[in-house]
Amino acid sequence: MVNQRQAGAVFVCLLAAVHVVGFLFPNSLTWGFHALGFLPFLALILYLLCVGVLLFSVNKGYSARVISIASEYMARNPDRFLVITSGVFVIAGVFLHVKAPLLGDGLYLVKNFFEASHGIAPLDLRNEPLSTLYFYGIMKVFEPATFEGFLNAFLIADLLLGIGFIINGFFIVRTLLSDREGRFLAFLFLLVVPYVQLFLGYVETYAALLFTLSLFVLLALRKLLQNRSFLLTVLAFLFMTLTHYSSALLFPSLIYLAYRELKTRGLRRVLIGLGVGILLILLLLMSINFDVANHMARVPHSHFLSWTRPTDQIESYSEAYTFFSLYHAIDLGNFLLLICSSPIMFTVLALLDDWRAIFRTHQTVFLLAAGLPAFLILISLKFDLGAAKDWDVLAPFGVLMALLGITLIWQTTSIDRVKLTTVVVGITLLNTLSFVVMNASTEPSLHRYKALLDVRTMSNLSYYTSTRDLALYFHQQHDSAGPVEAWEQYNHAFPEDVRGYKNIIQNLGSSQVDSIMRVYDRWLQTTPQDSLLRNEYSRFCLKIGNDKFAAGTFDDAARYYSNAVSVDSTYARAYNNLGSVFAQQGKRDTAMKLFQKAIELDSDYSDPYYNLGSVFEELGKRSKALDALRRAAALGNNAAKEHLQQQSK
Repeated sequence: MVNQRQAGAVFVCLLAAVHVVGFLFPNSLTWGFHALGFLPFLALILYLLCVGVLLFSVNKGYSARVISIASEYMARNPDRFLVITSGVFVIAGVFLHVKAPLLGDGLYLVKNFFEASHGIAPLDLRNEPLSTLYFYGIMKVFEPATFEGFLNAFLIADLLLGIGFIINGFFIVRTLLSDREGRFLAFLFLLVVPYVQLFLGYVETYAALLFTLSLFVLLALRKLLQNRSFLLTVLAFLFMTLTHYSSALLFPSLIYLAYRELKTRGLRRVLIGLGVGILLILLLLMSINFDVANHMARVPHSHFLSWTRPTDQIESYSEAYTFFSLYHAIDLGNFLLLICSSPIMFTVLALLDDWRAIFRTHQTVFLLAAGLPAFLILISLKFDLGAAKDWDVLAPFGVLMALLGITLIWQTTSIDRVKLTTVVVGITLLNTLSFVVMNASTEPSLHRYKALLDVRTMSNLSYYTSTRDLALYFHQQHDSAGPVEAWEQYNHAFPEDVRGYKNIIQNLGSSQVDSIMRVYDRWLQTTPQDSLLRNEYSRFCLKIGNDKFAAGTFDDAARYYSNAVSVDSTYARAYNNLGSVFAQQGKRDTAMKLFQKAIELDSDYSDPYYNLGSVFEELGKRSKALDALRRAAALGNNAAKEHLQQQSK
């Protein structure tokens, strides 16, 4: 038999040690436990101090009295307990809300909501119609006019869902467990797993999924343990699925519920429950002209990792590593450490005590059936934004693992469950708090975001999308240097991707000419045969040359015109304008050769005829001057026409 008390202490020490490693090496390979690495050194000291206090207080039994009092209050005053818990949660949410909404598709949602509310574009429901409609509805209520206003509206929407999750969690633990201390600790455990970040102003829609998932679990457990309505459970499942299609992964758990309904009430009840539930949902969908094709996330690549390195260009573009890659294993380990480390520890200890425990009760079989498909998807899913940024996709399903672990540990009778649960809940709270505090700070979260940009764990697609979101955030903050730095990093990672060069140039602005020229030079060295690039570069040089010419800085103008000619030897305008510089400097012979070169390249271009005529006129070659001017006038050159009219008077 395992000494669970010692195992709990060992688990806490190991998990704390892992977070210390994350503090020392905060990079893309430690994203599940490196939050402390982006906070001040004092945060690490406080973290280790709290770990020591936790172990000491639990070992000495000091925490038992607090747990007993809190459990008693929860049991005797459930309404007040919920109000106090919700109040503490709201206050914490206001102070610890996400400051830089760079995780997930947050900036896309803000953009789409803004455009939809102004009639610029339709609302994109994607594969989460009810979630999107809920958050969009909150946006419409508050009608935010600024980026900060959008963030505040999302925070309010998240906090409301968080309160709903708290209420669901309260009744879930009361349904699952009978022991007062167990109920309190299980309830607390549900609120300190890192998925709670989704309720703290996280600009995404997964908070709605976490709420509806918890509602389905509550009704399902009441069906299993209290023989409540199967129909309500079916409706909750369909409601959850429309919140986000990924929740259809829980379908095996619904099948298990149907099986239990069949065993207890017969086939008729099962058919009625499923039939009525599906009919009601269909009627609802028909009433809003729902079309599933309009709400599916359509992407050209597979959603699952390849077994071997893909040869298809689209798959290669969207995939950072293969299924058997070391970096895939590292990402999985980080996800499990972030979301499931404590639930896994509970589950392992309970199964070591009795490996059949997971199949002993209906509730644990249900939770296993609900959570197992999500785990199987996790190990094979290709994260479009990289696992570190897309952790929220499967984070809501972490509540299933949390409930399974806490239920299993409280089914055992051979351990001191209060002490074990207290110490594990304590370390989970500390680790979640470090993650939340980091995301509630602007500079630390920005530094972390940049550290996640790594070609080893992010595909070209995810790296580009992440860089674009980072640049958009900097634009919202009126930071002109940030986007350039972000695109420079992308360009360094993917020098063959022309979008990097284009975005750097676009964000540099017209005044930073020398910097733009260096980018063009670097770009040209990478793709020297790109005719479109040469065309674009030469036109840019011509424009800057014209600005310099107008300012009277002829040497600078000549340098840019010469650069344009060297990039595109067929660019007639560049030859003409370069000739104009030499004409201004009195170098008429050179100027005439350049004008003639421009005419050779484009005989229908009037400017070099006019300029050539002007030089001939200065040299006293009136006949040649008239021929050139007449040719320019015939081609529509207004200056030549006026010049000829003045001479004819």
